[in-house]
Amino acid sequence: MLSCLCADPWNSPDGDEVNVDSDVTTGNEPPHVQPKLSAQLPQLTAPDEDMPPAFVATVSEEIPDVFMISFAKMEGHAGIRFGHVEDLLVVEDVGSDHIAQWNSMQRDEMVQVRSMDRVVAVNDTKGSAEELLALFREAGEVKISLQHPRNFAIELRRGKAKENRKLGLEVSASEGDLGIVVLKVLEEGLIPHYNSTAGKGMQIQAYSSIYAINGKAWPSLTLLRMLEKLEVFKVSLRMWSAV
Repeated sequence: MLSCLCADPWNSPDGDEVNVDSDVTTGNEPPHVQPKLSAQLPQLTAPDEDMPPAFVATVSEEIPDVFMISFAKMEGHAGIRFGHVEDLLVVEDVGSDHIAQWNSMQRDEMVQVRSMDRVVAVNDTKGSAEELLALFREAGEVKISLQHPRNFAIELRRGKAKENRKLGLEVSASEGDLGIVVLKVLEEGLIPHYNSTAGKGMQIQAYSSIYAINGKAWPSLTLLRMLEKLEVFKVSLRMWSAV
């Protein structure tokens, strides 16, 4: 479902205001974990007889929160449930098979596969969500690069300024846990205004995910209506760095 949050139907109080709470999390989201720069992490695994076959983990030295695991699998998704919108592909549930077993043996959270990790590449190939899913579905040795999301919240106040009455986003309402996915940031609106004043790395960009308003995760269609109508509200987002 595609939407453009650019309508201007509401009157508002004086003043425009944007507050940022960096690294705010809600629910049971994992805390942001700084990456450890390491070429390979054999010390993180359990003894060979206890671990899934052919699992190897590496951490990116260039891109924050990106890591890669490789393992052999049968045809299919190895028990993982994915969610996607256009080019955004994320893990929604790791299931109970090899990936869950892998996670249980890792003391370093950086190389644990978690819900809402973004799939960056499969077998060193980037592409659309459908292309990556097709590659991962194949049987044999698979190498999947993932990126943990960064969670934070911003408080927005529409105010009287006409250009800030609209949100200034094109979005898609996801049916899964992704919530509202930002497809494009427009030139005018509350979010473009926020971006112009936000610090480095804090700008909302394409494929950010809005998953809660005022600290509560609502169904995506409810989130959409709230984004269109509320005057003062706190938006919780997930963001993934450009890769």
